[in-house]
Amino acid sequence: TEEALQTSEAKFSKAFWNAPFLMTLSTLEDGRCLEANDAFYGLTGFTPEQVLGKTLTEAGFIDQSVRKDLVGYFERDGHAREVEVEIHRADGSRMTGLYSGVLVEVDGVMRILSTAVDITERKRAEYRLAHAYELLERSNEAARIGSWEIDLGTLEITWSRVASEIFGLFPDTKVTIDQWLSFYVHEEQVPGSVGSVGDVLSWGQAFDFESTVLTALECRDDQAWTRIDTPGPIRDAARRSIPASSRNHRQHAA
Repeated sequence: TEEALQTSEAKFSKAFWNAPFLMTLSTLEDGRCLEANDAFYGLTGFTPEQVLGKTLTEAGFIDQSVRKDLVGYFERDGHAREVEVEIHRADGSRMTGLYSGVLVEVDGVMRILSTAVDITERKRAEYRLAHAYELLERSNEAARIGSWEIDLGTLEITWSRVASEIFGLFPDTKVTIDQWLSFYVHEEQVPGSVGSVGDVLSWGQAFDFESTVLTALECRDDQAWTRIDTPGPIRDAARRSIPASSRNHRQHAA
């Protein structure tokens, strides 16, 4: 009914103007911006005079190459979902946005409703984390210290590059618990044989010991003397795990 239609349009208008992320309504034919919400102007610094009636490329909001990619999504799928795009602010600075767009009917005409969430800080945090990890890996490589972690929920083992090298594995090699235990030459040197892992799990007590390990699953005649230690398990609501490190003291043939 007419009343229901008006109610629906009022809800849409309220959601559009009050959304905390960028939203625009554009023509389907050439992508000219008809409306932009308050968050758009607040986050980008553009004014309505700079944006309305223009394509976002003409306004300087996105590059032509970005618009071409987005048009490709609509031509192929009829929508775009969570596409990372580089966005230009009015002052020339840049931000990373997570773009989504759908076709909507407004007053009997198909339009493009676009949203973009500012993920600039998230991308920076991801870069800093990756950079810090890379620096740690380089430091461990210089000191020949490898690290690994056993997820007690899935029993999966995650290795650092150096740990893989110490055990004679490729970095992406999947190793089971049984295979990991088989690395140790003498039974009494297996972690847990004297309650080490048990103490970690039960009491959070760290262990530190030396052991001779086989350096590869495929090559059983090459051994390494390592020192293995752990600060204790990491616990959270979702999982428990044992982080540990191995330091390669020396290698010799058996």
